[in-house]
Amino acid sequence: MRQDGSTWVSLTVAGAVLLAANLWCWQPGIGGGFPSRPAGTEVDLYYGWPATYRAEWWRSDDPALGMTLLGRAPFFHPAGTMDRQAGYTGVGAAVVDASFGLAVLVAIWLAADIRARGWRRGTAIGLALAAVVLVATWMVADRVSVHL
Repeated sequence: MRQDGSTWVSLTVAGAVLLAANLWCWQPGIGGGFPSRPAGTEVDLYYGWPATYRAEWWRSDDPALGMTLLGRAPFFHPAGTMDRQAGYTGVGAAVVDASFGLAVLVAIWLAADIRARGWRRGTAIGLALAAVVLVATWMVADRVSVHL
């Protein structure tokens, strides 16, 4: 099945968006910690979409660091200025994210095939299966996500 240039552009853009959504923490949680802990700054990072496959907790004793990090959020990584306290990785959530991404790419590929050749039974079934995978992964994403 041969595809035109716009299909490859669409697949590349969708792949880049999916990778950006999964390999970067876009909404870091920045706070000052709990009253029972010494003063400082804490950062929670969550990676993955639609399921969170990686959660990290970072801490520094510097209470002023929070405002500095907020000015650069989400384009910072606390590794140079903070100590990692905990990190959790969920393989199930990573599988859900990969399945979701693959289903998106398959749906784009099949939509381009439908545009080029019209509706056929095989492409319609493939598109329906991709839609089922998208809905199923979306429904289980919260249950398999890792949390701190």
